[in-house]
Amino acid sequence: VGTALCGKETAMACTTAVEELIGEHYNQQLMELLNDNPVDHADLLKVIYFL
Repeated sequence: VGTALCGKETAMACTTAVEELIGEHYNQQLMELLNDNPVDHADLLKVIYFL
């Protein structure tokens, strides 16, 4: 069942929650790459940073 069936407020709350989780995931990836070897991962870090 999609969030559209739950109403506008519920759909917006779900969208916000998903976007927050995605942001947290990107931040975690950045931290892991920076802690591992930022020079070796420079190109990937640039891509993730600008998402």
